[in-house]
Amino acid sequence: IHSEETNSNKGVAILLPDWHQVATNPKGLNNLREKLPQQGWTVIAIQPSAKPKNYPSQALEKAQRQQDNLATLDRYQEGLNQIMLTVMEKAKNYPGIFMVISEGSHAAILTHLFQQNEQLAPHMLVVLSSYMSNEVADIQYASLLAASSFPVLDLYLKRDHPMAIHSASRRKIQAKKQMKANYRQRQLNNMTPGYYPKQGLLTEINSWLRASGW
Repeated sequence: IHSEETNSNKGVAILLPDWHQVATNPKGLNNLREKLPQQGWTVIAIQPSAKPKNYPSQALEKAQRQQDNLATLDRYQEGLNQIMLTVMEKAKNYPGIFMVISEGSHAAILTHLFQQNEQLAPHMLVVLSSYMSNEVADIQYASLLAASSFPVLDLYLKRDHPMAIHSASRRKIQAKKQMKANYRQRQLNNMTPGYYPKQGLLTEINSWLRASGW
């Protein structure tokens, strides 16, 4: 937990990195972890559990793979739900709004959690290069995000994981179909594949917050 460093409390920003990453990774979250407190945010950085070893399933039959993947994600989601409940209790100790910034597959899993448990839903959600590694789950993710009530900033990179780029296109189409007015998607230019431009990422988030009335 890194408390805000100004006289104006904006709220709590919860940072959740992707599988096999940490909140201090230089790809995007670390700069936010350092800069957001200077802008009035209390930052809570989470170290998630490791990616399940059997995900995605390598079963020969498609139906079995889908069944295995669903069961694995359900089990993993239960643990993440407990983590988020604990974090929410800590967040209540601070004034202001509740914003979640999450990377990769965790952004998708959180979206599913928020739809199942409204008490966990944030005031604002930022997703970075998010996607699910199996198509069925990724299609469901796009639909859930488009149906969500909270504002969403969906960011991805020009030089990003191919699945992240494909998933971003799918989410944009679904958001248009669902007429989700509080959805914004942006592609950011980057020099190094997978790495977000520090100032560009921060500027995009701040611009979106102002446009959303925060």
